Amino acid sequence: MISPDEDPQTRECVVVSQRSVPSGSKQDRFCWLHHKNASEPVLESNWLIKGLLPTEGLGVVYGPSGSGKSFVAFDIALHLASGCSWRDLRTKQSGVVYIASEAGRTGINRVHAWLRHHERVFPKIFRMSPISMDLSGQSSASFISANDLIDEISQQNFEVGLIVIDTLARNFGGGNENAAEEMGAFVNEVQKLIGRFSCLVLVIHHSGKEADRGARGSSALKAAADTEIEVRRSSGQPGTLRITKQRDGIGNHKFGFDLNVVELGQDSDGDPVTSCVAIEADIHERLTKSNTMPRQKDIALEVLQDVIRKIGEHVDGVGPPSHPVIKENIWKEQVELHASNAGKASEAIRKAFGRARGTLMDEGKIKCDGGYAWLISQG
Repeated sequence: MISPDEDPQTRECVVVSQRSVPSGSKQDRFCWLHHKNASEPVLESNWLIKGLLPTEGLGVVYGPSGSGKSFVAFDIALHLASGCSWRDLRTKQSGVVYIASEAGRTGINRVHAWLRHHERVFPKIFRMSPISMDLSGQSSASFISANDLIDEISQQNFEVGLIVIDTLARNFGGGNENAAEEMGAFVNEVQKLIGRFSCLVLVIHHSGKEADRGARGSSALKAAADTEIEVRRSSGQPGTLRITKQRDGIGNHKFGFDLNVVELGQDSDGDPVTSCVAIEADIHERLTKSNTMPRQKDIALEVLQDVIRKIGEHVDGVGPPSHPVIKENIWKEQVELHASNAGKASEAIRKAFGRARGTLMDEGKIKCDGGYAWLISQG
């Protein structure tokens, strides 16, 4: 029997973040906290992003396809690896390992889009892999397992604080997401990573058919999560991040975001190569503009079609030979004229045009290059 007055030094315990790892003999493994070694409350919580992401545990970011959840994850990861604040929240600079199974090798374009937008250099403590893993707990020798990833990360020359798994489906080994037992096995594999590196593992996941019912599959994932964030965004519109679970913080907080198109260069055919970066958007702006954004996009497209029909021309080396083009500044002037006739402020017009242009490019309806714009389809 242990005496209440036993010197805690005889039962040493190494405390790592919010979890305790015992040292010494088997009887020390519970790391008992009592009146001598825990006489004061813990006032300094451990956060990667204060109030949003803890330094250790399981985080889940979920949303429907096309909602921008992966761009949000890249934004968070690169802020942490670069050591800069996120939405004016304090961050802890951390090494990041990003498993970009969904995006594959072109996921690196998302990194470069972020770097260009924020005018940053590639952080030395960021690694991205395009592979898919099998975290079902039943992986064969032909698949990369959690243990394989642990071995690989252990060889890096920096301390890892965040591992992103993007997405759960691409790293589930063909398992059944609806089966609690199989989802539990996935969580157990993730816990291996958490336990080895005392880090946060952020899993990017899809929402179910009914968005209001949360993430897809078994609720065992949410039950195990320390933090859960829902991403919602309609095509061409700003979106929201909402904290739907926070084990050690305030839940239901919302952040607004938008996707900004960044041109990275041209391919061998001379066509622009673009990607997106998640940027901050005021939540009140989002609520106000969400109903008008589809209309702004439609107006911009209609104006471009009209101007091209009237004064479009063929310019050597610009666009396909069969497609007439128009100078972008003329297109923008006509959109601004249309909007100002409707009584809209100049700053709102400028922002609306930029978002509409980016959305139309992202949807593959137009292309812009060399100061000119043209329609992808002649129909």
